Amino acid sequence: MKPTAFHRRPAAVLGILAVCATCLSACRDDDGDPMAVLVAAETHGALRAAEDLPTMGDLAHRTGDAPGMAEAERIWTESWTDGADRGRQLRMDAYRKAGPVLTEALGPDGIRDLLVSVDGVLDAAVELDPTELPAFIVDGLIEGEVLAQEAEQSLEVGDLERATLLTLQASDRLRELAPAEVAETLVREAEEALGRNGADAPYTELDLERSRHLLISAGEAMDGGDYLRAIRRAYYACQLLGVELQ
Repeated sequence: MKPTAFHRRPAAVLGILAVCATCLSACRDDDGDPMAVLVAAETHGALRAAEDLPTMGDLAHRTGDAPGMAEAERIWTESWTDGADRGRQLRMDAYRKAGPVLTEALGPDGIRDLLVSVDGVLDAAVELDPTELPAFIVDGLIEGEVLAQEAEQSLEVGDLERATLLTLQASDRLRELAPAEVAETLVREAEEALGRNGADAPYTELDLERSRHLLISAGEAMDGGDYLRAIRRAYYACQLLGVELQ
Protein backbone atom coordinates (compact mmCIF):
# COMPACT_ATOMS: atom_id res chain seq x y z
CA MET A 1 0.00 0.00 0.00
CA LYS A 2 1.45 3.37 -0.98
CA PRO A 3 1.95 6.03 1.69
CA THR A 4 -0.99 8.18 2.67
CA ALA A 5 -1.38 11.26 0.50
CA PHE A 6 -1.64 13.60 3.45
CA HIS A 7 -0.36 14.08 6.96
CA ARG A 8 -2.41 15.07 9.96
CA ARG A 9 -1.90 18.34 11.80
CA PRO A 10 -0.26 16.86 14.94
CA ALA A 11 0.34 20.06 16.91
CA ALA A 12 -3.02 21.60 16.05
CA VAL A 13 -4.99 18.41 16.56
CA LEU A 14 -3.35 17.62 19.86
CA GLY A 15 -4.02 21.19 20.91
CA ILE A 16 -7.72 20.91 20.15
CA LEU A 17 -8.04 17.55 21.86
CA ALA A 18 -6.05 18.74 24.88
CA VAL A 19 -8.33 21.72 25.48
CA CYS A 20 -11.61 20.17 24.35
CA ALA A 21 -13.01 19.64 27.84
CA THR A 22 -12.07 23.15 28.85
CA CYS A 23 -13.22 24.81 25.68
CA LEU A 24 -16.57 23.02 25.59
CA SER A 25 -17.26 24.28 29.08
CA ALA A 26 -16.10 27.75 28.12
CA CYS A 27 -18.27 27.76 25.02
CA ARG A 28 -21.34 26.89 27.03
CA ASP A 29 -20.67 29.29 29.88
CA ASP A 30 -19.10 32.26 28.06
CA ASP A 31 -21.03 35.50 28.36
CA GLY A 32 -19.92 36.52 24.85
CA ASP A 33 -21.66 35.91 21.56
CA PRO A 34 -20.52 32.66 19.88
CA MET A 35 -22.69 33.45 16.86
CA ALA A 36 -20.51 36.46 16.11
CA VAL A 37 -17.62 34.05 15.63
CA LEU A 38 -19.64 31.42 13.78
CA VAL A 39 -20.83 33.85 11.12
CA ALA A 40 -17.51 35.70 10.78
CA ALA A 41 -16.05 35.56 7.28
CA GLU A 42 -13.12 33.30 8.17
CA THR A 43 -15.30 30.86 10.11
CA HIS A 44 -17.96 30.80 7.42
CA GLY A 45 -15.33 30.14 4.75
CA ALA A 46 -13.74 27.32 6.71
CA LEU A 47 -17.00 25.54 7.43
CA ARG A 48 -18.43 26.12 3.97
CA ALA A 49 -15.77 23.75 2.63
CA ALA A 50 -17.83 20.91 4.11
CA GLU A 51 -20.53 21.57 1.51
CA ASP A 52 -18.20 20.20 -1.18
CA LEU A 53 -17.73 16.79 0.44
CA PRO A 54 -19.15 13.91 -1.66
CA THR A 55 -22.80 13.01 -1.11
CA MET A 56 -24.07 9.45 -1.11
CA GLY A 57 -25.43 10.18 -4.59
CA ASP A 58 -21.96 11.17 -5.77
CA LEU A 59 -20.57 7.93 -4.39
CA ALA A 60 -23.38 5.85 -5.90
CA HIS A 61 -22.36 7.04 -9.37
CA ARG A 62 -18.81 5.86 -8.70
CA THR A 63 -20.18 2.34 -8.21
CA GLY A 64 -22.12 2.47 -11.46
CA ASP A 65 -25.32 2.70 -9.36
CA ALA A 66 -24.80 -0.87 -8.14
CA PRO A 67 -27.70 -2.75 -6.52
CA GLY A 68 -28.46 -1.45 -3.03
CA MET A 69 -26.95 1.96 -3.62
CA ALA A 70 -30.27 3.57 -4.56
CA GLU A 71 -31.75 2.52 -1.23
CA ALA A 72 -28.69 3.73 0.64
CA GLU A 73 -28.89 7.07 -1.18
CA ARG A 74 -32.60 7.42 -0.32
CA ILE A 75 -32.01 6.75 3.37
CA TRP A 76 -29.02 9.10 3.43
CA THR A 77 -30.97 11.91 1.75
CA GLU A 78 -33.96 11.55 4.07
CA SER A 79 -31.70 11.47 7.14
CA TRP A 80 -30.96 15.19 6.76
CA THR A 81 -34.60 16.06 7.43
CA ASP A 82 -34.56 14.41 10.89
CA GLY A 83 -33.08 15.55 14.17
CA ALA A 84 -29.37 15.13 14.84
CA ASP A 85 -29.52 11.80 16.67
CA ARG A 86 -32.13 10.20 14.43
CA GLY A 87 -30.39 11.53 11.32
CA ARG A 88 -27.08 9.98 12.36
CA GLN A 89 -28.78 6.65 13.03
CA LEU A 90 -30.33 6.67 9.56
CA ARG A 91 -27.03 7.57 7.95
CA MET A 92 -25.38 4.68 9.75
CA ASP A 93 -27.99 2.39 8.16
CA ALA A 94 -27.12 3.89 4.77
CA TYR A 95 -23.41 3.34 5.37
CA ARG A 96 -23.96 -0.31 6.23
CA LYS A 97 -26.01 -0.87 3.09
CA ALA A 98 -23.53 0.94 0.86
CA GLY A 99 -20.29 -0.01 2.61
CA PRO A 100 -19.40 -3.33 0.96
CA VAL A 101 -20.28 -2.08 -2.53
CA LEU A 102 -18.41 1.19 -2.03
CA THR A 103 -15.36 -0.55 -0.61
CA GLU A 104 -15.10 -2.81 -3.63
CA ALA A 105 -15.74 0.00 -6.11
CA LEU A 106 -13.36 2.52 -4.56
CA GLY A 107 -10.50 0.32 -3.42
CA PRO A 108 -7.64 1.73 -1.31
CA ASP A 109 -6.94 4.65 -3.66
CA GLY A 110 -10.56 5.75 -3.82
CA ILE A 111 -10.98 5.59 -0.06
CA ARG A 112 -7.78 7.59 0.32
CA ASP A 113 -9.15 10.22 -2.06
CA LEU A 114 -12.23 10.58 0.16
CA LEU A 115 -10.00 10.97 3.20
CA VAL A 116 -8.06 13.69 1.43
CA SER A 117 -11.35 15.56 0.89
CA VAL A 118 -12.19 15.22 4.58
CA ASP A 119 -8.71 16.34 5.51
CA GLY A 120 -9.11 19.44 3.38
CA VAL A 121 -12.08 20.54 5.47
CA LEU A 122 -10.18 19.91 8.69
CA ASP A 123 -7.21 21.86 7.36
CA ALA A 124 -9.51 24.77 6.53
CA ALA A 125 -10.92 24.76 10.07
CA VAL A 126 -7.69 24.22 11.97
CA GLU A 127 -6.95 27.94 12.36
CA LEU A 128 -10.26 28.57 14.14
CA ASP A 129 -10.10 29.20 17.87
CA PRO A 130 -12.16 26.44 19.53
CA THR A 131 -12.61 28.50 22.70
CA GLU A 132 -14.64 31.07 20.76
CA LEU A 133 -16.90 28.74 18.79
CA PRO A 134 -20.28 27.33 19.83
CA ALA A 135 -19.88 23.96 21.54
CA PHE A 136 -21.75 22.03 18.84
CA ILE A 137 -19.27 23.24 16.21
CA VAL A 138 -16.28 22.27 18.37
CA ASP A 139 -17.85 18.86 19.02
CA GLY A 140 -18.26 18.26 15.29
CA LEU A 141 -14.71 19.25 14.42
CA ILE A 142 -13.23 17.06 17.14
CA GLU A 143 -15.40 14.07 16.24
CA GLY A 144 -14.67 14.50 12.53
CA GLU A 145 -10.94 14.60 13.22
CA VAL A 146 -11.00 11.50 15.41
CA LEU A 147 -13.08 9.54 12.89
CA ALA A 148 -10.75 10.56 10.06
CA GLN A 149 -7.69 9.48 12.01
CA GLU A 150 -9.27 6.11 12.79
CA ALA A 151 -10.20 5.72 9.11
CA GLU A 152 -6.62 6.41 8.08
CA GLN A 153 -5.32 3.86 10.56
CA SER A 154 -7.76 1.25 9.25
CA LEU A 155 -6.71 1.99 5.70
CA GLU A 156 -3.04 1.62 6.54
CA VAL A 157 -3.58 -1.87 8.02
CA GLY A 158 -5.75 -2.96 5.09
CA ASP A 159 -9.14 -3.00 6.85
CA LEU A 160 -10.87 -1.39 3.91
CA GLU A 161 -14.50 -1.89 4.96
CA ARG A 162 -13.88 -0.25 8.33
CA ALA A 163 -11.93 2.54 6.63
CA THR A 164 -14.87 3.17 4.29
CA LEU A 165 -17.37 3.27 7.16
CA LEU A 166 -15.26 5.63 9.25
CA THR A 167 -14.54 7.89 6.28
CA LEU A 168 -18.25 8.22 5.53
CA GLN A 169 -18.94 9.02 9.17
CA ALA A 170 -16.18 11.64 9.28
CA SER A 171 -17.36 13.25 6.06
CA ASP A 172 -20.96 13.58 7.18
CA ARG A 173 -20.06 14.70 10.69
CA LEU A 174 -18.25 17.62 9.06
CA ARG A 175 -21.07 18.15 6.56
CA GLU A 176 -23.33 18.85 9.54
CA LEU A 177 -21.22 21.96 10.17
CA ALA A 178 -21.70 23.50 6.71
CA PRO A 179 -23.71 26.76 6.92
CA ALA A 180 -26.73 25.41 5.03
CA GLU A 181 -26.96 22.35 7.28
CA VAL A 182 -26.38 24.40 10.45
CA ALA A 183 -29.18 26.77 9.45
CA GLU A 184 -31.60 23.93 8.71
CA THR A 185 -30.71 22.15 11.95
CA LEU A 186 -31.18 25.25 14.08
CA VAL A 187 -34.52 26.05 12.48
CA ARG A 188 -35.73 22.47 12.93
CA GLU A 189 -34.64 22.32 16.58
CA ALA A 190 -36.37 25.63 17.36
CA GLU A 191 -39.55 24.58 15.56
CA GLU A 192 -39.64 21.33 17.52
CA ALA A 193 -39.22 23.29 20.77
CA LEU A 194 -42.13 25.50 19.79
CA GLY A 195 -44.22 22.39 19.22
CA ARG A 196 -43.48 21.24 22.77
CA ASN A 197 -44.99 24.39 24.25
CA GLY A 198 -46.57 23.53 27.60
CA ALA A 199 -46.79 24.45 31.26
CA ASP A 200 -43.25 23.21 31.94
CA ALA A 201 -41.71 25.01 28.95
CA PRO A 202 -38.45 26.79 29.90
CA TYR A 203 -39.48 30.07 28.29
CA THR A 204 -41.95 32.92 28.72
CA GLU A 205 -44.75 34.06 26.43
CA LEU A 206 -42.54 36.95 25.37
CA ASP A 207 -39.76 34.49 24.51
CA LEU A 208 -42.28 32.46 22.55
CA GLU A 209 -43.43 35.43 20.51
CA ARG A 210 -39.90 36.63 19.83
CA SER A 211 -38.88 33.12 18.78
CA ARG A 212 -41.74 32.90 16.29
CA HIS A 213 -40.68 36.16 14.67
CA LEU A 214 -37.05 35.03 14.59
CA LEU A 215 -38.00 31.76 12.89
CA ILE A 216 -40.11 33.54 10.28
CA SER A 217 -37.11 35.72 9.51
CA ALA A 218 -34.82 32.66 9.45
CA GLY A 219 -37.11 30.88 7.02
CA GLU A 220 -37.15 33.89 4.70
CA ALA A 221 -33.36 34.06 4.85
CA MET A 222 -33.04 30.37 3.97
CA ASP A 223 -35.42 30.78 1.04
CA GLY A 224 -33.12 33.51 -0.23
CA GLY A 225 -29.96 31.46 0.32
CA ASP A 226 -28.74 33.79 3.09
CA TYR A 227 -27.66 31.05 5.48
CA LEU A 228 -25.66 33.31 7.75
CA ARG A 229 -28.69 35.47 8.49
CA ALA A 230 -30.77 32.32 8.96
CA ILE A 231 -28.19 30.94 11.41
CA ARG A 232 -28.25 34.14 13.47
CA ARG A 233 -32.04 34.23 13.72
CA ALA A 234 -32.51 30.53 14.37
CA TYR A 235 -29.69 30.35 16.90
CA TYR A 236 -31.17 33.13 19.01
CA ALA A 237 -34.58 31.45 18.78
CA CYS A 238 -32.97 28.26 20.11
CA GLN A 239 -31.43 30.23 22.97
CA LEU A 240 -34.78 31.78 23.90
CA LEU A 241 -36.46 28.36 23.78
CA GLY A 242 -33.82 26.62 25.90
CA VAL A 243 -32.72 24.28 23.12
CA GLU A 244 -29.50 22.39 23.89
CA LEU A 245 -27.70 22.00 20.59
CA GLN A 246 -25.88 18.73 19.81
